[in-house]
Amino acid sequence: MIPNIIMPLGDPDKITETNPYLYHYTTIPALHNMFQTNQIWFGNTKNMNDKAEVIGFFRTLSKLINDSFPDDTPQKQRVLDLINHKKELAHSFVMCFSILEDDAAQWERYSDNAYGVCLKFNTKTLVKICDSNKYWMKKVVYSLKEKNNHNYNRLSCYINTGLLLDSSSIKELIMELSLISLYHKHPSFQSEQEVRIIQLAEAERDSYQYKEINNTIKRMFVFDLKQHGVTFEDLIDGIIIAPRSQQSVEELKTYIDSLGFHKLSKKIRKSDCPLR
Repeated sequence: MIPNIIMPLGDPDKITETNPYLYHYTTIPALHNMFQTNQIWFGNTKNMNDKAEVIGFFRTLSKLINDSFPDDTPQKQRVLDLINHKKELAHSFVMCFSILEDDAAQWERYSDNAYGVCLKFNTKTLVKICDSNKYWMKKVVYSLKEKNNHNYNRLSCYINTGLLLDSSSIKELIMELSLISLYHKHPSFQSEQEVRIIQLAEAERDSYQYKEINNTIKRMFVFDLKQHGVTFEDLIDGIIIAPRSQQSVEELKTYIDSLGFHKLSKKIRKSDCPLR
């Protein structure tokens, strides 16, 4: 049986049709920094809580190749060498969302042990940002086993014959696979039902800044809303306060209102999740 390698999936229009809102779980300090700076931050996939981000995809791919082609050939070794070289270079900056609102597991995992907030993002506005800046919106895939095996057939053809099924080169095919690796995660994370925005192109140097995140300094990609003519009221349609948080709803409403986001200040509520 031929293993399947996932083709690029995730049409933003379809994501919008089925998910008018996407949810981002975060901390109170992160919320405060976002609103004070008018920025949203993209983190590097090297720093995600899944230590197999990106490289896990390539490890699985290498295993599939070794299992399917036990005999060593120059073409097989060429593919494995390219994969080994690319797996450390494929990392990029992403912003992560879930299609799940008020989810107990994500409150604990991403929102300061359920003391933070969940931001309700307008998916159509996110899609417009992606279209304007050539970002990539993708639903995360939690398995290599998919129906479309086109890329694997291309790899198989090259390993068997030294030729591809089309006019591209083996380096170009490995590059395509490196892009695909950016929206794959280990199956143990599939309950998160993640959608991510991926920043692919090299940006201006001042678009990268160092931020303090959970007592660690990390390099982030910074999207400045003012520079792109976007406001938080365009982008965020609600704020949910985590179930364990002592944050007053009224105090947070007053804070958001003081920043001039009067409509958003009326869309703040406490979580309904009965997390103790």
